[in-house]
Amino acid sequence: MTTVAPLALTRELAKFAVNARQFPAAAIEVAARGVTDAASLMVCARQEPVVQALQSLHGREVAHGASLLLGPLRVDPVDAAMVNAAAVHAFALDDVAWGCHPSATLFPALLAVGEVQGVSGER
Repeated sequence: MTTVAPLALTRELAKFAVNARQFPAAAIEVAARGVTDAASLMVCARQEPVVQALQSLHGREVAHGASLLLGPLRVDPVDAAMVNAAAVHAFALDDVAWGCHPSATLFPALLAVGEVQGVSGER
């Protein structure tokens, strides 16, 4: 049986992922739809009880944090990713792709890391 070292596989995936210009247009369109979906759900869920509870526990402002629920409040990036992901799930209507919201788990984490590192949306 042929095996691939996990680090080598991760390295190859990273090399592929850093060059967004090589992705097919259809893939970019699906990704953009997923980002739009997740961002919309974050905003819509701001008043959901679970989101309010998490925000009260994890909404301590920091100077160089990530945005909470796409608003002006900046919090620790781990807290932002968790609250934002919970918000997407709290308001998800299971109507986007294959009966789910595939960006719900990935987009909040990428957003938090990207904001703290100053990475552009394109990148």
